[in-house]
Amino acid sequence: MKLNAEEKAMLAGEFGPARQTAIQHQIKVGEFFGAEDLVPVSQAHIMADTESLGEAGVEWLAGP
Repeated sequence: MKLNAEEKAMLAGEFGPARQTAIQHQIKVGEFFGAEDLVPVSQAHIMADTESLGEAGVEWLAGP
C-alpha cells in the first residue's frame, strides 16, 4: 500500500501510539480490500453504545 510522508510517520509512531494503532488498522483493512492508498479524511463520526463498549471501551474513546 502506498503511503504518503505523514502516513509513514504515523506508522513509525511519530504522532504517538493511538495514531500508530489507528493507521495499522486502516492499512490492514485497506490491504484486505486491495486498496492502493489511503484517502484523506477531514472529519469522522463514531457511534458507540457505552453499554456495548464497557468501561474499558469508554475510557479508550475518551483518551488521555
